[in-house]
Amino acid sequence: MKKFVILFFVFATSAFSQIPPDEVEYQKFSEAAYNFDFEKAKKIAFDLQKRFPNSPLGYHANSRLNVWFYLGSRDEDLLKKFFPNSDKTLDLFDNVDDENPYYLFRCGEEYSFRAIMYAFDFEKMSAFWAARNAISDFEDAIDINPKFYDAYSGTAVFSYFLSFVPSFLKVGLSIIGINADVNTSIRNFKLAYERGTFARTEAAFQLSKIYSDYYFDIDSSNYFLLPLIEKYPNNIFFKYQLGINYIRAKQFDKAEKVLLSVVKNDDESFSQVIAFSYFLLGEMKFHLNDFASAIKYFEKYSQFTRSINFMGYINYKCGIAYYLLDEETKARECLLMAQYGNDDNWKDKLAYERSQKILSEGFTVFDKNLVYAKNYLRTGKYSGALKYCKRINDKTTEVKFICAEALIELKHLNEAKKILNDLSVQIRNDESSEYLKLLYLKALNSFYGNNKSEAKKYLDKLFSVDDKNNEFFAKARALERKCN
Repeated sequence: MKKFVILFFVFATSAFSQIPPDEVEYQKFSEAAYNFDFEKAKKIAFDLQKRFPNSPLGYHANSRLNVWFYLGSRDEDLLKKFFPNSDKTLDLFDNVDDENPYYLFRCGEEYSFRAIMYAFDFEKMSAFWAARNAISDFEDAIDINPKFYDAYSGTAVFSYFLSFVPSFLKVGLSIIGINADVNTSIRNFKLAYERGTFARTEAAFQLSKIYSDYYFDIDSSNYFLLPLIEKYPNNIFFKYQLGINYIRAKQFDKAEKVLLSVVKNDDESFSQVIAFSYFLLGEMKFHLNDFASAIKYFEKYSQFTRSINFMGYINYKCGIAYYLLDEETKARECLLMAQYGNDDNWKDKLAYERSQKILSEGFTVFDKNLVYAKNYLRTGKYSGALKYCKRINDKTTEVKFICAEALIELKHLNEAKKILNDLSVQIRNDESSEYLKLLYLKALNSFYGNNKSEAKKYLDKLFSVDDKNNEFFAKARALERKCN
């Protein structure tokens, strides 16, 4: 694809008022794909190749399906099939009108797909250059026609995901013209959503994920997500995200209903999405103290997953669940199996260490009370969390954190402050996760005490840490927005 755009084309928009006929058909393909009507989508893609043999869009359609099926299943064969088809697609893009914003946008999409698949194939440099080519095509489309708002969604994807790289890398990205900024990403997604045409669905879905994952703003996330599910009721990617949202909002009955609708899908192309849905169901049931159901769903995860990720973790969780069901033999069997996780996965690694400790020292009354205290805290039953904390004689740092958070949520702010002050004396490492949690709880306590300026000071200290890509920081961002 040509990368140089003559500036006087910026205002020559009338030439592109007509949508190319192959693009019209491609948009029909997209609608079918979004609703998971893949037989119809595949037929449209095949017809595109037959009716428009020189068009890249039929092959581009296959690229999209390959990416979706790979993300849904983690089938390595799909990774191998993707690149020959994508190479063919790019060859055809080289021969189309490279001053047409529609083709530039779709070529940018193709490079975006390549960036995704290179990343999963551990080809980091190839992924980076594919991303750079994608951004170049999206920006060229905007240069030609600034009112081609759909293209803004393409640049927004990379602005968001690259915002999580370390600060020193962001400097390098800016030098080569990549803006890695969440606010820019949101602004561009909203442009595509509010003024675009065919990219509105993708923009809405990405906005729903940003508001949930980055800001822990579930209401705003659902504002974009629920209409998508109403329009595309068969799309399990959308439903899976809704299940996550309901769990985060502690609406567990709704979460269970949505996730059970996902696992009813019997398409092997989405076996990994189904596996992760069983994983979420297992986690949720464990936290609700329904240990028998938790075991059932964790076992389902192990049946459907194609990865060893979380296998150590779920065996550890099943072991704890069996202990709490008074089935010690099965509990120990599961804890022994916790060694078969992914050593590079921090949850699996921690699960193995904890399993070894329990196998060596036994599952104590302290362990039992701690599980119940943590579960009640996670499910919003703060009085229950305090009840089990009081049963624990050894007030470890972890126990004190549970007590403090429960007291804050119950608005017993002075009692919580005493515990937080005690923790401040204990925790000396200002780079530890415990110190960051302490800052967050101090900010939350100050906020509930109507001292927003003090809360913001604690949050400023918290955000001075470079690594912000997790749910804990999302909660802190949500609090920051309330303070402003």
